[in-house]
Amino acid sequence: MGTNKTIIKRPENTTLPIIKFQNCTNFSILFLTFDGQEIENAGAIYIVNCTNFLIYNNTFTDIEKTAIKVVGYSENFKIKNNLFNHCNDAPILLFGSPSTRIVKNFIIENNTLMNGENNGKIGVAFSANGIITKNKVINCEYGIATRNISNITITENKIENSTNYAIYLGTQICDPGTDNVIISKNKIINCQIGIGRYYGQYPIKNVTVESNLIINSKEWDIYADFPATFINNTITSIEKLKILTPATKFINNKDINQTPIQPADTDKNGIVDISDISKVAIAYGKNINDPEWNPDLDLIQDEKIDISDISFAAAHFGITVTIRSNTYLGE
Repeated sequence: MGTNKTIIKRPENTTLPIIKFQNCTNFSILFLTFDGQEIENAGAIYIVNCTNFLIYNNTFTDIEKTAIKVVGYSENFKIKNNLFNHCNDAPILLFGSPSTRIVKNFIIENNTLMNGENNGKIGVAFSANGIITKNKVINCEYGIATRNISNITITENKIENSTNYAIYLGTQICDPGTDNVIISKNKIINCQIGIGRYYGQYPIKNVTVESNLIINSKEWDIYADFPATFINNTITSIEKLKILTPATKFINNKDINQTPIQPADTDKNGIVDISDISKVAIAYGKNINDPEWNPDLDLIQDEKIDISDISFAAAHFGITVTIRSNTYLGE
């Protein structure tokens, strides 16, 4: 525990972690400032096989290689109220092991990450049973980056000016994939891509994206290339929505002008009915080079109309286009 203005500066002749805990339990790291002095490939806190710990109210500056890294069989911990300024390569990183979820039961809350231009992000991989909430990630390359996670809630975070994905899901070989994820009430502004799948073709299932505000993305607010249910989100406009898999469902989403966004309602009459499905079915086989091409019927935006588009429309049959008023706007 530090006292008023306690600063630990990294020696220039080593890249070892400033502090390392291994096979420890019941400890805290409090009220310290870690100055990495921009030493290349140098981190700050390295935690291996530890339980029941707290990293609270610390400041990290100029850390080039992960300020807090948690690996191995680590569980029951909190990382709260820390400030990271000009920290790169995943300032907060939880990294378990492929095919397992050995990092688990954690809370990452109310941390601020600023100016992490080189892979700055909150990274969570091969981990389970966690909450990532009320963090601010500003002027970093990414916001919240995940790979092969289970039973994770990402809620009420603010991500602004990311030069890449604000929130992404990833998978890889030797792992069953990602499942049971809730992404809700986040505020994502002026990023390259708001929410999407960054890499990997392995399964993603049981994902809910609900009541988020995602606006002014340079490319896409929602890049729906993974199966999920999108409910009550606000995005800039329908032009900022990209759908690439029929295993997505859209309910009560809208743009910033309160206009409903329901791609399957092709005739805009307020309900997805048999006429919408019929219109897509009649256009079956057409592609972008056909003179009668209608891009509004290309629901899976791959420049052709096939069974994927019909399946998407059919999955939304009976859904009415209504807007609820509880989308999270934050401060």
